[in-house]
Amino acid sequence: MPFILVVIISLIWLGSSHAQTQAKGPTEQTELDQLFKKARESFLKKDFKDAVSDIRRGEAFVKQEADRATGEAKQSLMGSAQELDKLAEELQKRTVRSVKELDSVFARTHHALARYYQEKASESWTQKAITETGYYLRLSAVHLENALTWTGHRIEAGVATVVDEAKRLGEKMEKGKEWVASEATKSIDAIRKEVDEATRKIESLGFKSSTIHVSDRPIRAVNLNTAVIQVAKQNLPAVVYIEVTETREVENPFFSFENNPFFRRFFGVPKMPRRFKQEIKGLGSGMIIDKDGHILTNYHVAGGATKMEVTLADGSKYPAKLVGGDPKTDLAVIQIQAKESLPQVTFGNSDKAEVGEWVVAIGAPRALEKTVTQGIISAKHRTGITDPNSYQDFLQTDAAINPGNSGGPLLDLNGDVIGVNAAIATESGGFEGIGFTIPSNMAVYVAKALIAHGKVERGWLGVTIRNLTPELAKSVHTETLRGALVVDVVKEGPADKAGMKNNDVVITYGGKEIPDSAALRNEVAETPIGQDVKVTVLRNGKKESLTVKIGSLEQSIKLLSASVKERLGAEVRLPTAREVQQYGLTPSQGVVITWLDPKGSLAEAGFEIGDMILAINGQPIEGMQSFVDLVSTLRPNQKISVLALDHRTGNTMTIQVVVR
Repeated sequence: MPFILVVIISLIWLGSSHAQTQAKGPTEQTELDQLFKKARESFLKKDFKDAVSDIRRGEAFVKQEADRATGEAKQSLMGSAQELDKLAEELQKRTVRSVKELDSVFARTHHALARYYQEKASESWTQKAITETGYYLRLSAVHLENALTWTGHRIEAGVATVVDEAKRLGEKMEKGKEWVASEATKSIDAIRKEVDEATRKIESLGFKSSTIHVSDRPIRAVNLNTAVIQVAKQNLPAVVYIEVTETREVENPFFSFENNPFFRRFFGVPKMPRRFKQEIKGLGSGMIIDKDGHILTNYHVAGGATKMEVTLADGSKYPAKLVGGDPKTDLAVIQIQAKESLPQVTFGNSDKAEVGEWVVAIGAPRALEKTVTQGIISAKHRTGITDPNSYQDFLQTDAAINPGNSGGPLLDLNGDVIGVNAAIATESGGFEGIGFTIPSNMAVYVAKALIAHGKVERGWLGVTIRNLTPELAKSVHTETLRGALVVDVVKEGPADKAGMKNNDVVITYGGKEIPDSAALRNEVAETPIGQDVKVTVLRNGKKESLTVKIGSLEQSIKLLSASVKERLGAEVRLPTAREVQQYGLTPSQGVVITWLDPKGSLAEAGFEIGDMILAINGQPIEGMQSFVDLVSTLRPNQKISVLALDHRTGNTMTIQVVVR
């Protein structure tokens, strides 16, 4: 056979083989995003097994592409495969709480593939492999489009044009049609630019890949003579001591004498400020939760700090910054930048903790660093310990906890964190055998959200609830005292739209039994926004099944504002920066009245437009959400104490108001 004929036959065979590869490729690209979409739908339905299966299939495809890649592209794709693997593991353990965690991983996976294919297109173009260039150019455009879609960002017109042009040109090049070299170069450069720009949008999505270690292992058989020693050795390196400085403004005790003629004449009282700044030093504990230097502690330790210094177990000190805080659970995440590798704790499953189980606390009580104490879990599901409007589900322990222990870990005998030490019940100010710790499952959920967004996004049901008493149970025709009694349903809220009514008793939520109102509150808070949840209620003693689409707290503010208008006869807003400075307030303190119904509760009590509400029944108002939450819990004809600020004088006073 002539040599030239052999070459032609070989080229035809190679072209056919490559064409078969290309024909298979696009189908797989489409299937990958379909797998991601199916996994998301399964997660929302709480069908975790199917979600894991689809993610594993997606992981296998990404690994396959990573095997073909080299250099940075290979590392990026392997990183995406590892993220998918970790996501599948966490889904199996039921530690993924938000659908945005899935969206974030899927967006980064598509982005890694988009960059890889763009580089392959550029490489093929350099080699003048026209058909191959078109193939990779088109795939880069497909994955860039998918990546931006998963971030939730609207695809801008300019970006859409670049993507469509890359697809169009890629198809033409794959089919071997005429093309112009300058056009191909222009499209490759344009898609590279948009892939680079997408990096910013991927990062703005918020959710970062979490490296928090979570274990679900059962308590192993241990020797009680050495168990605490092993737990201490394992975790002391990851427990830190936190010194905080908080600057706050306080009332000037001599301000009232400034204009007093007697004092001005005999004491020469100078012009003085109404408030002055005061520095307060504090201390607490924390635990390193990932390799990036994130430290979990209490909000009451770090939430108001203007300066923080963290001391590690080896004595080294680092300045820290606040990543995010959540006062509703009293949790915060701070971060240090350390050059060396950092030890970190592993979290256990607090749901499996048992009353009577041995536990170990580590922290810095009274500034005594590396203090280890031991005890047992005394009780579970303690609520109403601190703020009644917070999300509480404390474990109670008799392991010694004192001031300075706050933010430190409570560990089981595996050495896994099952709680974040937060509070004590005491009359002396010291430990009296009753300590409270935030369960690890709640802590992990909040920590991930704070690292991702700096805040916690919570679900909203749109009801006011309370615990059942024998009298209330009798009035709603039920014999059980378990469940959450609905005393008010927000009009047009999620519960209202699902058909929930006043006097319904919620007994199951998403298949889980609801023992009391606190349990329902916490379950709803951790439900992804937009998820449909099956709820069982007792109505006149009979079971009713409802499906509720969970709303957001932003939606609650809008709807509950109408409730504020109805109950108090007022509309409010947040104070401006000028008002904060004028009255010496903190930025999130109080709300300002902007409208009053002359016949409403506040107007009849003497309030005027411009006056401020700083607290209700001793509960401080910390932003609009805090205000509408408090008002929503008030009962008709209830008499409340309102801490008010007079906009004319700046003086504060407590006023009695009767709710409509």
